[in-house]
Amino acid sequence: TRTRPPGRPARESRALDDPAAEFAFAAASVEECLADGFRPGDVAVAVPNAAWGERIAAELEGRGIAVERGFDSGKIKGDPRTEGRYADLKLAAFLRLYLDPHDFTSLRSWLGFGDWLLRSDAFLELMAYARDHETTVPEAVAQLRTQRDADRSSTIFGKFDGPLDELDELLRAYAGGLSRDAAVALFEAHGMPLSPRHVELLGDDPAHADIERLARCGFAKPVEDVARDAVHVVSYARCHGRHVRTVFVTGLVNGFLPANDAVDDKFTIDHRRVALERERALFLDVLSCASERAVCTRFVRDLLENTAFTKVQTSRVFVRDGERFARVTPSEFASLTDEVLSPAPDAPRELPTKVLYNVSTV
Repeated sequence: TRTRPPGRPARESRALDDPAAEFAFAAASVEECLADGFRPGDVAVAVPNAAWGERIAAELEGRGIAVERGFDSGKIKGDPRTEGRYADLKLAAFLRLYLDPHDFTSLRSWLGFGDWLLRSDAFLELMAYARDHETTVPEAVAQLRTQRDADRSSTIFGKFDGPLDELDELLRAYAGGLSRDAAVALFEAHGMPLSPRHVELLGDDPAHADIERLARCGFAKPVEDVARDAVHVVSYARCHGRHVRTVFVTGLVNGFLPANDAVDDKFTIDHRRVALERERALFLDVLSCASERAVCTRFVRDLLENTAFTKVQTSRVFVRDGERFARVTPSEFASLTDEVLSPAPDAPRELPTKVLYNVSTV
């Protein structure tokens, strides 16, 4: 659908079969704009999250289009209990400990990988030891590491010897200097395979791996170059104040825009009303980026496990060719009508009171 009242940029709405089709459509549409004479900086793509941003950025770059990322990479996720599912978590924890061996949070993560629950009791005992001796936990670890098992006050501390031995081995190896290939091999041998981007951060010298650069930049949040003449792929929240000729607003489904707390029944009616006005203002902010055209896209269905991960709102589950799919609920704003986009005059701007729920009853 397309609407264009006088004096307002044209607004279009497109429904695609699935996320992959939406990514491809957005990239192809941007390519058409550039072929029509638009500068890359005249076009922006608004995305709901880092996963959407990376997929669309990859589609654009695959077509030879310069892209500037304006979204956070998101949290580093993984399962600390399952071997092979916490590679990024482990690498991030090690790199932070490489820069600061006294980083308490990273040390706690490192000690928990693979046996989180079993080592939780041991970690509490370690904290009690540090408190009794009026020292920090990293200093307590250093003290206890110099003692024989029989002399330690903590009988559980031995559970930490394995991960601490591994940490010491890695720190000694990298402090002594390694070639780039040797560094990559050592990381992989310890369950931390490096991505191509991480390998690049090790530097151009094959004889020397720049571990400090990797540690400082490996998981640093990217800084957007707002002045660069490229197609800017940005999160909804970062659209404020931008001015482009055309903006593509992707992921226009309930759960992305508006967010779940505006549409999910587990929230109170008052909360949903306040949240919906917040999200409506955000959407209007995104649309206002465009001086000529705003194209809003959404996907109709996705694999059921994907919708559970992304937490989008679904209306129906069905099986096709042996795979389970979910039909995704369109955004409350998907019609793009003035009625939908106009703020409700009687909607509360904030909750009159804060209600505290007992976690056991939610």
